[in-house]
Amino acid sequence: MSENRQITWDGFFNTRDLGGLPTRRGGTTRRRAFIRAADLRFVTAEGWRSAYEAGVRTIVDLRNPDEIRPSQDEGLTRQGGSAVFPASADQAPLPPGMNRLEIPLDHVEDVEFWKDINGRGLNGSPLYYRPFLDHKAERCAAVITALARSEPGGVLFHCGAGRDRTGLIGLLLLALAEVEPDAIADDYEISTEALKPLFAAMGKEDQGPLISSLLADRGLTLRSPPSKIWTRRPSSWRPGSPRTTSPAFGPVSWADRTVPSGEPGGRGRAHPRRRRPNLFRPMTANTGLSRASSPKRCSSARTSRSAISGRCRHR
Repeated sequence: MSENRQITWDGFFNTRDLGGLPTRRGGTTRRRAFIRAADLRFVTAEGWRSAYEAGVRTIVDLRNPDEIRPSQDEGLTRQGGSAVFPASADQAPLPPGMNRLEIPLDHVEDVEFWKDINGRGLNGSPLYYRPFLDHKAERCAAVITALARSEPGGVLFHCGAGRDRTGLIGLLLLALAEVEPDAIADDYEISTEALKPLFAAMGKEDQGPLISSLLADRGLTLRSPPSKIWTRRPSSWRPGSPRTTSPAFGPVSWADRTVPSGEPGGRGRAHPRRRRPNLFRPMTANTGLSRASSPKRCSSARTSRSAISGRCRHR
């Protein structure tokens, strides 16, 4: 593993350590605690051996079931209009002592939500993060809880390209560890170049130019400030939404956004009577969590937050 955090184990694509990033308190995130990656179908036995030797003990797959196991059906992911890599059953087995969890992030059962996201041209870019967090915060909570309660050792989490779903979970982890916003943005941006070899291996067209075009159509880039992103509030926006950091656009405090006069709680203040939803509330039974052995429920939101901070941050 190089000092720039990139990981080049055999068969891994768009893979990097979330350690070594600067925090607001002057420290850095702990190395080999959390590793982000893309589709693992090309990983060889030698690649898995390298991951194990580096301390990885848990693999968290954020993909949907129809992306993981081949099926004759169209699948809910495609029904919602999302593009996916074809499922592959031909993969090298994990080394003994390494566990794998399946925690689908998308909630593809809500087909209408994904038709709307794809119809508005938001999916595949950071533009979809905001509406997803507005409507699917409990899905993120399930993943964060599982990461916090995973077995000792490093955790590698991934989706298909390792950019969108993996990027969202990565930014939440780094925000919990109080990583500098510019460093979070830098981490997201690395995927633009890192994904080119994966798309080539898949025989697919590189999506980087398409994402740049989606942003450019809105007068944005990956470095646009938050004030230019949501000049018009989405209809789903509610005063008092949770605080987080956008990997492409820097720190975004939704609870601090003002409410125009004429709306409840107006005159430039967030609604005083709305409680802020807790993204890190305890995981519930209907979050779509599945695995070989399901992680324990988190007894409180504080448990997830402190566990993640402890794994990520040097003290």
